[in-house]
Amino acid sequence: MAWIVMDLDQTLLQSGGVDPETGLDLGEMPIEGALEACMQLHAEGHRLTIHTSRFAPMPSSEKQRLKEQIEQELAAYGFPPMEVWTGSTKPDADIFIGHKHVTYDGDWGLALAQTEMMLNDMGLAAPMPDQGMQDAGMGDGSEQQPDVDVSEQQSDADGNE
Repeated sequence: MAWIVMDLDQTLLQSGGVDPETGLDLGEMPIEGALEACMQLHAEGHRLTIHTSRFAPMPSSEKQRLKEQIEQELAAYGFPPMEVWTGSTKPDADIFIGHKHVTYDGDWGLALAQTEMMLNDMGLAAPMPDQGMQDAGMGDGSEQQPDVDVSEQQSDADGNE
């Protein structure tokens, strides 16, 4: 079976927002489909691991407390047992699942296309090279050319008048 590592925030859990009536923070909630997907992967026998940046440099005792808190929170939502990675390096897993991950399978063209699509969706894409000239009032090279009679050009090229 495979070792599958999943990002926690915005992949398994998301902010529940604010209660419009009370103004209280609703905490975190599972993302739609995440629980069912994890249950299926667990039933298939895969090793499931949570990787999160919440473990920024902090004392070991604090890491252990946060690890237990995450495990309890996931269990309370009904997620299957999953280890929570507290290491400072990325785990050497078979598959990573996350909202900001790009698939690389040996084809940089495909990876670049997926990256560009994600950047566009997030509003972070770089302007197209000629778009910068358009924005600066320099045009895009599609200005109207004066009408020229092609037959006249051909006569001139042949030396005929």
